[in-house]
Order: sequence, then structure tokens, then C-alpha cells
Amino acid sequence: MLVNDRDAKQRLDDLLSQADAVIEQRDDGSPVRKIFNGRRHMPVGLVPSVKSRRMIAWESRLERKAIRWFEVDESVVSYREQPHTLSFRLGGRKVRYTPDFEVEQEDGVTRIVECKYRDDLRKLDPLYRAKIHHARHLYRSVGINFQIVSDMRFRMFPVWHNNARMVEKTRRLCPGPFELAALIQHLEARSESTMHDCARVLVGQERAEDRVLALIARRIISVDLSRPVNGQTRVRLKAGYETRLSAMPSVQEAA
Repeated sequence: MLVNDRDAKQRLDDLLSQADAVIEQRDDGSPVRKIFNGRRHMPVGLVPSVKSRRMIAWESRLERKAIRWFEVDESVVSYREQPHTLSFRLGGRKVRYTPDFEVEQEDGVTRIVECKYRDDLRKLDPLYRAKIHHARHLYRSVGINFQIVSDMRFRMFPVWHNNARMVEKTRRLCPGPFELAALIQHLEARSESTMHDCARVLVGQERAEDRVLALIARRIISVDLSRPVNGQTRVRLKAGYETRLSAMPSVQEAA
């Protein structure tokens, strides 16, 4: 986790020092290592993030899918790639481990996510496997969850991730300020509405349903993405939406 409070950082350092470990991170929260070097023969890229309010780098198609997952999952508050480097001793030698992602959840839990294809997991050498195992133990000792995500995760929930792909495409769209106010008023007056009825509130706006979908990543509305999304999909305001409205852009194009 990006620790800005000096006392909190000291407590974290004290806990890690007991295990002869240290977390290195940048003060601005940017990735701790350079991702692009011009010599890679694998897919890499940058994608704009609404939640992180900056471009997020990815080094594999699996990481790209994970970014889409974090961006759309309403339980995820924020996330960042290659957040820090964990240094520790293993078998008498000093090793370093840089996780793929750090995810902050709305329940206050911090989750470290390592993305690995299933085939790559089977081929892990004993040293790297031991490094991952020890890193998991260290994270858990300071209250941080650790999770390995493989491509199987996306194959098991195809409907959710197909919907997530559709939602992600709307990230640059947002209702205008007056239309957004009307939509909020519409949803506040009832426990839930439908995608069709919400779109009708955005009178005169092109791609009205897409503009409604754009509010998912901004954690303003809640939609069940485990089922196909259509005009009858139920829409409701997400708990705590009021505090997030202040962060909404006043123009229709958002980062």
C-alpha cells in the first residue's frame, strides 16, 4: 500500500524489519520499474484509468484483462501497477519481488495481485516458487492479502468479463451535468430502475445507455454484470455515491 502517513509507514517498516524485509516504493505512486525498454517481443501498452486517474501500463494480455476487471469491479476503489518492490532474504540470499498490481477495496482490504498464465505456473522454477510463497507470507504478516490470478479466472466468468469489456469502452463518456443531476434524482426516487428508463432520462444525449454504463467505473451506480446487460437490466445507486459525485468531471469527456 502507498503509505503517506509517517507513523503508519514506520509501523509497516518495523513489522517488515522483524522478517528482515523492506518495501521500496515511489512517493508519487508510479511504477517502481520501467516497463518499456524497446526490446521486448511481447504485448505491452498503456490504458487510461478512470479510477486511478492516469494511464496504467500493462505487460501482457492477461494483465490487460486484469486492468479491465479492476476498472469495472465496483468493489475496487483504486489500483496501481508494479506498486513497490519487496526485498527479503531467502535461503541465505537477498531476493527482490515486484508484484503486478496493488488493489484497494471498498472494505478497506489491500490486495496484491500477481498475474500468471496457467502454463507459466506449471513451469515455475523452484526458486521463483519459493519467492512467491515467502512474499505471500510477508504480505499476510502485515495484513495485506495476496492473490495469484490466472487466465482461468476470465474463462470461468465469461458473461461478467464480456460485460466488463462493454463497460470499459464507455469510460470516456459521461452524462452532462444537468442530465447527470436528472438521472440521480430519477434513481433517488426509487429503489431501482432499468437501463432503458435511465437512458430515457438523458434526453437528447447520444449513446444514452453507454453514458449510464460509464457511471459503473465511477462507482455511482450498481449493475449486476454476471448477467447479460440489456434494456431491462436493473440499475440502482451505489452506496456512498454522494461522496464520489464531487469527483465527477463537469464536461462529458472524462479521462
